[in-house]
Formats: sequence, structure tokens, C-alpha cells
Amino acid sequence: MRWVLIFSLWACSGSSGKNDSAETNAEADTDADTDADADADADTDTDTDADADTDTEPSRVYATLVSHNEQDNNPGCAPVLADRIEFLKNRRSTLDFAEMVVRTGAAWDLQTDFRYLEQLAEWEDAAELAETDGKTLFKYLTDTYPDQIVVDPHNHDTPGINYADVAAMLEAIGVPDTGVVGGFLYYPAEDADWQRFEQPLDALSHPGFSWQGQILWGPATSGHSGPDSEASGLWRPTSAEDFHTDDPTQSLVAIGMYKEAKFEEGDGAGLVELLDDLEAGAFEPGAVITASLFYDQCGFDDAGISDTETFIDSLSDHVDAGRLVWATVPDVVETWRTTYESNPWVHNAP
Repeated sequence: MRWVLIFSLWACSGSSGKNDSAETNAEADTDADTDADADADADTDTDTDADADTDTEPSRVYATLVSHNEQDNNPGCAPVLADRIEFLKNRRSTLDFAEMVVRTGAAWDLQTDFRYLEQLAEWEDAAELAETDGKTLFKYLTDTYPDQIVVDPHNHDTPGINYADVAAMLEAIGVPDTGVVGGFLYYPAEDADWQRFEQPLDALSHPGFSWQGQILWGPATSGHSGPDSEASGLWRPTSAEDFHTDDPTQSLVAIGMYKEAKFEEGDGAGLVELLDDLEAGAFEPGAVITASLFYDQCGFDDAGISDTETFIDSLSDHVDAGRLVWATVPDVVETWRTTYESNPWVHNAP
């Protein structure tokens, strides 16, 4: 069981009467000017208050569940991709996970590589499609639960297949594009590969198709040899050498997943730490604090789904108090851009 997570918020009346003299009219005009000046001052105060409200938007933790499926060389996914019975069991577990997400009010970015998509096309038959309104699994999830579940491309550059190819495969089955890059290399600088998304990326196996990444999730190292980024927050990376510094001219937005993101290993400890720090007043106003709970989709099982549901339910007081918002990665970024006016904030950068 390996899984990850991440959400966001955002008469004048008058009377007039006839006067008996020009002098009275003049006094009335003076009063009217005074009233107008007062109204203008009031409007200025209102604008100032609005600015103040924006500047002091409460800091909140925005959390997302994130999952990956992988290719055949991944030990967890290899048996799922090799055997139809195992694959359909995992398809059923994926539906169970989705139902848990909806039931608890959480949010999930399902990030898929190309092999799972290929096996959906090969192994879903009439019986499986009947479970999902006649739709392939990922289209069903995004059509049925658009406010809580999105599907993003994920890819480990295989000969002939890149991120744009996975995006093309998702488009072909009617899954909305999120612009989310579901994992990339950021360190060491000479290995960084995220800069290729600054321009549209041409597909390798889908002639004429290109894809524009917009949001960077999952800054990692080759083979997760470390240090993978455990930052929280949103920013626009400056360069490969200065990844965690904001550059307002950068079109790509990076979102941090924070510490102990793998739920199987950390049991959500990183998210709990951020919530405790927020409740204790450790963060200034105006911060979009981010965390993910990460899962291996091929490892979904009943026990892991139950553990996740129990954990999410245990955080309900934070949700009720407005400290925690469950949101998909695209929704977190949209809230950051609108409610928080793209205010960069980075915590725990390596």
C-alpha cells in the first residue's frame, strides 16, 4: 500500500427637497460635497479592507491523495500487468479506493503510466464496463467524481513513450487534461528533466500530438536515491540549480508533497505535523501549506483502504476548523492563484 495526498478555498441612499433660497441651496451643495467626500473615504476604506483581507488570508493545509501505477519492471505492478485476473482485482480495488475518497470528502490525483492504460484497453470487457456505466475505468472516475478525482499522466521515459504520449492516451479515452506532471527529476541539477515542460512536449508515438505541462508534482532523484524534495508549498522554480526559489516569470508551478508522504511508511505523520504546527501558530498568514499522501495503485487492498479512511476521519476536526482542505493538485494551484494571488511560499526546502 503506497499512496499520497493533497485541497483549497477561496445604497447609498439620499433624499432631496426644494430649498427656499440660493444660500440654502449652496449649503445643501456643501453638505452634499461633504457626504460625497465621506462616501469616497468610505470606498477607500473598503478597498483598503479588501487589500488587507487578501494580505491576511488564513494559512491552510491543502492535502491530496496521490497514487502511481508503474511499468512492467516495477515489482509491485509486474504481476498486475501480467495477469488479467490480478489486473481486474486491482481494478476493483481502485474503484473501492475511489469510493472511500468520495465517502470521506478527500481528493485524489490518480497518476498513470502507459502500461495500465494499455491493459485497460485490452482487458476491460462488458462485465467490467457494466460496473462503470459502460465507461473505461479512468473516464468513469473523472466523469463521476470531477470535484474529487482527477487523472494525471505519469511516465518513466521508455523508448517511444514520453509524457505527451501518456497524455494523448488519456485524451483518447475522454479524460480531461490537468496539466500535471506526475513525477520528475529535480536533483542533481545535471539530471533535472523538468525544464522540458517549459515548452509543449511532442509525443513520440502519437504523430502531431504535443502536450503542455503546467504543474510539477513529485520532485525526485533517479531511483529515489535522494534527496527527494520534502518541501511544502507552491512556487515557480528558478532553475535546475535553484529549484526551490521562486521566479515570477516562470510558467511552471511546483507543488510540494512534504515529509513522509508514503502512507504505507509514514502513516500520514508529515500531514499531522503540518496541521499541529499550523494550529500552534507556527506559520504566518497567507501561506498555502501543501502535503500529499502517496500510494502505489498496484498495491491497493482492503486493509490499506480501511487504514486510510480511518486516518482521514481522524482529521475531521481540522477540516471543521478550516485548517485542512482536501483538494486535487489542480484545485490547489487554482486556489493559490486566485485566493492567495500566487503568493510563493516554500517550507522545508532541502
